Amino acid sequence: MTREQPSLRRRWKAFRKRLLGFAPFIRRSRHERAIARINKHVDYLRQTNEGMGLLFFVPPPLANTAPCDIRVPFSNAPIEELCLFVTYAANAELKSHVVDHVNALLDASVHVVLIVNTDLDRASMQIPPELARRLYGCLVRQNLGFDFAAWAHAYSLIDPRAVRSRLYLVNDSIIGPLDLAHYATMLQRVRASPADVVGLTANPDPHEHLQSFFLVFNEGLLHSPTFDALMHNVVNMPHKQNVIDCYEIWLSPFLQKSGFTASAIFPKLSTLPPPQRNDTLISWRALLDIGFPFVKSMVLRDPIEGEAARHVVPQKYQ
Repeated sequence: MTREQPSLRRRWKAFRKRLLGFAPFIRRSRHERAIARINKHVDYLRQTNEGMGLLFFVPPPLANTAPCDIRVPFSNAPIEELCLFVTYAANAELKSHVVDHVNALLDASVHVVLIVNTDLDRASMQIPPELARRLYGCLVRQNLGFDFAAWAHAYSLIDPRAVRSRLYLVNDSIIGPLDLAHYATMLQRVRASPADVVGLTANPDPHEHLQSFFLVFNEGLLHSPTFDALMHNVVNMPHKQNVIDCYEIWLSPFLQKSGFTASAIFPKLSTLPPPQRNDTLISWRALLDIGFPFVKSMVLRDPIEGEAARHVVPQKYQ
């Protein structure tokens, strides 16, 4: 029995495919997609390099030079723990997860200074009176320098010697707490850690570093000249990537080189090759399963992961 011969149409398609494989061109649609991807990366590199290049010629101003309004006078009364909590406000009202997270910290006996970065008229920013009454201080500042500059600005207005045990640096890029019991357990682990600087998660790319959305500095580091000099020399970087490149990814290695220890509360989970090893984006569901009480806001904005994340994040936070 002879094998059936392919139809003329199928043989023509196979021949054409082989022929195109030798041709020095690609389909227009593939070419356009490739060019779009290249242009996206070129634009990103151009913006980053321009920002970094300008730093050599026009150093950015210090963080505490940003125009600001003090909404709640800073207390400076002696306390055990203080959190400098920074949020970006695109609207005149605080994000609901920010209010809930600040209240969770306050309920856990962590005093809070709220720092609001905004591009709006600062006078229009609304701080709920019931929240304001509980704060150690509140600063509304022009949106310059992103989170590190906001933390440094607030730090320049407090007396760090009044904070006996721990200083928390937290930003609003984490949505939650989604589970208050897990949040309480997380804080217990933070307080029990002997490390000088404690983070919730670490990222191995481009080298091992604590992620900066939730950092805690214990007494030995907090009251050191190293930490004081670091915080008083933070500048208003022009681009977010500058902040990541100059502060976030180098903070842990710098402190470790200075003789301090760093540790993450949650273990690394991803086994993917770089650069896909950011657990808060790639393994966020696995993190939730082991007690991580947050979802990163970037996950909600992801076209694929966002749909699944919206099933676990309360509607009021979306």
